[in-house]
Amino acid sequence: MSDKQENVLKILPEYFEAVSDGFKRAEVRYNDRDFKIGDIYSLCEWDGEKFTGRSITIRITHVLHGAGFKGLAPNYCMFSFVTQKEDEEQAAQTERLAILNRALGQSKEALSRAKDEICLRNAKISEQETAIRVLGELVGRR
Repeated sequence: MSDKQENVLKILPEYFEAVSDGFKRAEVRYNDRDFKIGDIYSLCEWDGEKFTGRSITIRITHVLHGAGFKGLAPNYCMFSFVTQKEDEEQAAQTERLAILNRALGQSKEALSRAKDEICLRNAKISEQETAIRVLGELVGRR
């Protein structure tokens, strides 16, 4: 996402913990950065005086602008986000599902071929049983 913004946002420890624990998935901010869907930010824990060294990378998934929404001041926005870890887990899950779907498709093809083979064998057995019955009738007539 080289054409997307990449910035650092300060976040207080209690909010950082909520994001880290998976409970907080939105931020209300003064919209001085023109937040957009797809923007990547590092939420860096700030204790009020200094950065603590902990951070979480997020990707914005939705932006609600205050100008068109009652409850938010005109220059504010609320954005929803997913963490980089969640994005990576989703990508891995999507890849696993694709692999399983390919395997399922191959299994269905193999099952179909096996079913066709069984039908052919049953037809041959039926022909052989008919031939044996006819031979038995011929031998019985003699």
